[in-house]
Amino acid sequence: MLLLAGVRGIHNNVKIKQMESAHDIHERIAAALRRHADIDSSTVKVTASGGEVELTGTVSSWAERDRVADAAWAGRGVHKVVDHLHIR
Repeated sequence: MLLLAGVRGIHNNVKIKQMESAHDIHERIAAALRRHADIDSSTVKVTASGGEVELTGTVSSWAERDRVADAAWAGRGVHKVVDHLHIR
């Protein structure tokens, strides 16, 4: 046991958040896409498994692709986004 001079006690207040389910992640991203009026969310498919999100479908521009990817990354619990979007 290591003793530090002057330390009288230690309190561990670290809390670990539960990961969101893949369904919750999917729903949050889909809702974010619907909020963007300039994104046709019907052409984008979002699949979530654990903290990994896969994006497939088509978008109309690079800017739209970036907004879709940003929405995916903004999902709580997302640690990887796989982008298979095509620009038409």
